[in-house]
Amino acid sequence: GSLDSIASYASNANVLHCPALQDASEYGYAMNLALSRKQTKNIPNASEVVLLFESVLLRRNVCTGVHGFPNPPRHNGKNTAAYLDAHVKIFKPGTNP
Repeated sequence: GSLDSIASYASNANVLHCPALQDASEYGYAMNLALSRKQTKNIPNASEVVLLFESVLLRRNVCTGVHGFPNPPRHNGKNTAAYLDAHVKIFKPGTNP
């Protein structure tokens, strides 16, 4: 699991960069390590499984457990996570995505 593995599904490469980060070499998103090497089409409850989330790790292709959200959050006091069914959820720190 990495950003490279989902890049072909992105409308453009800019969506893989957190817009709150000023450095173009920083990404700010990590993929859920629990999904590594899994066939995601076979995972039940896709609307409840985090695929990509904001991370303090800024490199491209970071894959880790769903933790390490920016604190303070980068977006008006909130963080974001994208789910397997492609919806995005905005949540406050301390809230389980």
